[in-house]
Amino acid sequence: MRIRALLAATCCLLALAPPGAAAAADDPVVRLPAPTGRFRVGTVAVHLVDRDRRDPWAPAGHGS
Repeated sequence: MRIRALLAATCCLLALAPPGAAAAADDPVVRLPAPTGRFRVGTVAVHLVDRDRRDPWAPAGHGS
């Protein structure tokens, strides 16, 4: 009976722990300095297509 109670308590604790909690404690904290230049900082999403390459996942006759 004690083993079942211990197992149930362990399962509850694991279910309540945030994902990656153990790994996050060991990760170093990286802080970057604030940008100082006159140009804005940002990201741009780009979708590149190589039409000369055959798509290995496309069925035969669909796509290049």
